[in-house]
Amino acid sequence: NYIIHRALEHQNVLSHQYTASTKTRSEVRGGGRKPWKQKGTGRARAGSNRSPLWKGGGVIFGPKPKVVNHKLNKKEFQLALRTLLFNKRESLVVFNNFEIENCKTKEFLNLISKADRNLDSKTLIILSNANDPI
Repeated sequence: NYIIHRALEHQNVLSHQYTASTKTRSEVRGGGRKPWKQKGTGRARAGSNRSPLWKGGGVIFGPKPKVVNHKLNKKEFQLALRTLLFNKRESLVVFNNFEIENCKTKEFLNLISKADRNLDSKTLIILSNANDPI
């Protein structure tokens, strides 16, 4: 179970780009001058109009692009895949020759129904080599 969990985590990490980005108060354009003097105005002190508290200011803890390295050994991934297939062995059907003359949905459904598969459930087809029509 742990190997399967690691493989799923690995797939999840690879599916994200991690490129979301926001500007902090130092990256927002402007804000170099103090808006008003420190004392004597009666207002709260302010050092920049690009403070995160201000409209048009920076974002405090926003997302930044990051590099995520999630290493998974090749043999671990293969073991996870084999374990999943072994756990689903009761519902597996293996075809030695999976060939359809005309690439028609009707022929495909006939082939699947001959294998006593429920057509309402999900079906995963794994081919050993790329087959363009299928």
